[in-house]
Amino acid sequence: FFAQTSCELFFCRLMAEFCEVEELHRIPGPLQPEALQAQIDTGLPFVFRGAEQIRSWPAAGWTPEVLRKKFGSLKTSARFHKRTNGDDVNWESTCQSVETTMAEFCDWVSLASGHPASSCSSSSSSSSSSSSSSSSSCSSSSTACAGEGQDSLVSRFPPAEYWGYMDYKHFEVLFGSRAAGSGSPPSSPAGHPLADFTVFGLDLSGQLSEPVLWFGSAGADTPCHMDTYGYNLVVQIFGRKRWIMFAPSDTKLLYPTRLPYEESSVYTPVNVARPDLRKFPDFVQAKQYHITVGPGDVLFVPKHWWHHASLLEPAVTVNLWVDVSSDRFDRLKEAITRTVVSALKTAEELSGAPSAASSTVAKPPWLNPTEECWDHSACIDALGQALTQNLEDEDDVPS
Repeated sequence: FFAQTSCELFFCRLMAEFCEVEELHRIPGPLQPEALQAQIDTGLPFVFRGAEQIRSWPAAGWTPEVLRKKFGSLKTSARFHKRTNGDDVNWESTCQSVETTMAEFCDWVSLASGHPASSCSSSSSSSSSSSSSSSSSCSSSSTACAGEGQDSLVSRFPPAEYWGYMDYKHFEVLFGSRAAGSGSPPSSPAGHPLADFTVFGLDLSGQLSEPVLWFGSAGADTPCHMDTYGYNLVVQIFGRKRWIMFAPSDTKLLYPTRLPYEESSVYTPVNVARPDLRKFPDFVQAKQYHITVGPGDVLFVPKHWWHHASLLEPAVTVNLWVDVSSDRFDRLKEAITRTVVSALKTAEELSGAPSAASSTVAKPPWLNPTEECWDHSACIDALGQALTQNLEDEDDVPS
């Protein structure tokens, strides 16, 4: 039995090497608004150099040291996960999330990157300029370095054993009044004073969302998923990130699931970086698009394209989800999904059935850690509003 299982595993690993892989299209220079919009209209992902356009962004200079110096006292949260080479997906529910400050997390990332002396040790003999900069920024803060203070929750996670991620940090939540510019208010949330996405010349006047910050250590990743709303502009600020993407036409090959439920996210149970073809044999037919982005790169993720992102080194990223007209219909579908999931979750709790957390059977939980179960009346109200919005303009509803 053991020999048979080992042979099956070897065969599956071998087959995974034959998955079709294509490097994503890279445009070497900046794009003028007309050319950028034309590329977006193709509906295909691509990368272009945006360093010149974002030069005016305060966020363009964000390194871990700068984030620590400017926003060290900000309170937020970060999630940590055991480093592993296994085949399972690093679900957010299997991470440990803790409250922390920007300074504490920056110090932890510094330790994880292999430079503890430059960040936290007073006995360091290093004389490199980068070490001196990190050391001075560390000593200038009143917050203890990771591992030194008794109250630092991040010190529970040895950097050699864990990766850490401060992800999905919406600017308006993370920075609050700190983000307020001294000039006139922006014409839309996309024109944020810290990261103004209007510099790319796109029409973002109806944009509802503000930019989002992603900051983590090497090895951190986001489970492969598809966003149901809009397209995504991703600006790499610091470090390198590896992306694996799949076209919407390959959705069935990715075994899509709504569990764990997260509004506007559809997940795959396949670890696309290390696929187990015994469990998911059809995945071998899915065409993969790979790209590594570095500082100054801008990645366009079209609507409904699947994507998995992993950090090759400590990295800082800022993105913006851009609304499109067809989102109206997708919001209706999401309202229906939320109503069903909330009803089933509530029924399970009322019946006294064991939850995923207490069950001995490994399966994704009902909800992602950032989601809450809505009561039925709230679900019905949201569903009614979404239906009304669609009926107001039926021309936008796909046939």
